[in-house]
Amino acid sequence: MKRGSFRITLCIRGDRRVLIAQSEREAALMAESVIRRHDDSPGGVGYIIDAPTSRASERISAYLADVAREMEFA
Repeated sequence: MKRGSFRITLCIRGDRRVLIAQSEREAALMAESVIRRHDDSPGGVGYIIDAPTSRASERISAYLADVAREMEFA
């Protein structure tokens, strides 16, 4: 992975989708968009975050967990 880039691998119904972005915000918003399109997926959407720092990974993970909770109660 290129230094300073973010990669999020999403697992949906046995398929994998890899998103690559240059900023933390862009990566989080791209992942949110895909997750919202697949909100009917049985078992939900799993993800793996590869970021330049563990703090960035934690922030993205927390954001996506909030998105999942929001969708659960919508």
